[in-house]
Amino acid sequence: MASSMKPSKKYEHLYAVVRYAIDADETTPIDLRFFIVKVVADRQYADEEAKRLSDLNKEKGYYYFVQIARYEDEPIETTAVAMTEAALMGSIGQDQGKKVEKLAPG
Repeated sequence: MASSMKPSKKYEHLYAVVRYAIDADETTPIDLRFFIVKVVADRQYADEEAKRLSDLNKEKGYYYFVQIARYEDEPIETTAVAMTEAALMGSIGQDQGKKVEKLAPG
């Protein structure tokens, strides 16, 4: 069952057990209606925990479900952006140095 939940073989995945406040007032902001209870590596455990918590807390107006999430060991986008910025800054610094040399009387 867990393999069918993985959208990409390139990444590891984790499973968030999420609490949804069923009885929340309409004026309650959406980000206050959902709460990540825990994040686990095992899909079966996540499913069992969501069911257990739903059964335990249904009278409180909470429903629990599992949401898959991709696990990135390093922030890929941040690393790529930092490398690009460093490369650009290096080339800008070199260009500026050349301009200064050309403008300086010699």
